[in-house]
Amino acid sequence: HPEIINGGRRSRIANGAGVAIKNLTDLLKQFAMMKKMVGKMGKAGLFSGGGDALGAMMGGGLPGMGGGRSLFGSKKAGTKAQKKKRKRKRKRRR
Repeated sequence: HPEIINGGRRSRIANGAGVAIKNLTDLLKQFAMMKKMVGKMGKAGLFSGGGDALGAMMGGGLPGMGGGRSLFGSKKAGTKAQKKKRKRKRKRRR
């Protein structure tokens, strides 16, 4: 939660990290911007489901990204060996 980092905390963190307070402040601002951007992407459905929105945004997708999967992968994605292993685990649970 960068919003709770006040001036005193920033100076201690900056001294501990060996950087200027301005650099730390810039990093926290950048973090807040990325957090906001990822939140907007999540609401648009870019990080969930099929990834079609991301492909449309990037002009048809990129080679080697594997169309139809979410940006961060999913539990169902993986090699055939991984899929077989999950299947065996499910059978054992029953």
